[in-house]
Amino acid sequence: MALERLFKDGDELRAVIRGHLYLERCLVLLIIRQLPESEQQSVLRSHFPEKIDRAIALGVLPRDERELLRSINRIRNRFAHEPRAYLPEVDAMAIGATLSLRVRERLANAGRNGPEDFDLPLDFLKVVIVAMCYILIEDCRKS
Repeated sequence: MALERLFKDGDELRAVIRGHLYLERCLVLLIIRQLPESEQQSVLRSHFPEKIDRAIALGVLPRDERELLRSINRIRNRFAHEPRAYLPEVDAMAIGATLSLRVRERLANAGRNGPEDFDLPLDFLKVVIVAMCYILIEDCRKS
């Protein structure tokens, strides 16, 4: 699966941008499954924070995942617009503080509890993105 290639990607820019794209695609699929065809195009044209809010309003995304997704989006924007962006440990810790129960359980099942269990902040971010994508994919299959 293309998502799993994220683990092997050592390039921070590519990993962050690609990871965000995967996450956004999963979120969009979850949302459009709940909407009539006439409303689906508006979701595709909306910004990521609007998609998060739409998913919460539709009841397909728990409210406690909002800040995690927004944090990932802020990091993505920094990487997309700042040529020398990097992911410092403080950002990984901030993401760790926003983990939802579902993501925490995924990490715990893999024997990891937070950013302190990873050698690099980027590795933590990649695992969080992959975990969140798999959660959203499972949600799509249930709906």
